[in-house]
Amino acid sequence: MSDLLRTLGAQAVSLGWVQWASFLTGLAYIIQAARNNPSCWPWGILSSGLWAWASWFQLHLLSDALLQVFYVVLGFVGWYHWAAAKGTQNSKVLAVSSLKSKELVYWILASAGLSLILGLVMRPTTAAFPFTDAALTVYSVSATLMLVKRKMENWIFWIVIDLVSIPVFIMRGGYLFALLFFIYTLIAWRGWKNWQSAIARAGKTA
Repeated sequence: MSDLLRTLGAQAVSLGWVQWASFLTGLAYIIQAARNNPSCWPWGILSSGLWAWASWFQLHLLSDALLQVFYVVLGFVGWYHWAAAKGTQNSKVLAVSSLKSKELVYWILASAGLSLILGLVMRPTTAAFPFTDAALTVYSVSATLMLVKRKMENWIFWIVIDLVSIPVFIMRGGYLFALLFFIYTLIAWRGWKNWQSAIARAGKTA
């Protein structure tokens, strides 16, 4: 246990201020999203922007940096759809809703297909877990798109993504990140319950 705590401490210290700022703003993002609060999007944009900078200039993970830039774009799209800027013509808040069974199956199968393609592309590279990493990436994008549309099932995707990420980081020695994804799992579960309540309240007032 003491060795694990020392490892966690060393990993925490090794993170630069940009990465810590990205993590903290990302935590604010997911907490506000779980609360169905449009203010989540500015936090998400800031978090992804900081992480893109760290990935490009510090970690030299160019593909991850490009993915984070894509998340920044999705953040602005989500902000627009959730109508964070009150008083404009977009001030009508997009209601929380649930996917139909056929739609959910489509999201799952389409994401699985894209994950397989990306995994095949990444297999010849030095990626440690090419197919798992590809699946986590593709399903994360899918979950974010569902979050933009305020589809409740995005939280199911995030719970699975976070749970799968935990052993991946443990096997790679990233114990701090495994701990962070455990926290993300708890918040995602809270988001799922909160959004269920929002749909139930909407049904009573309809």
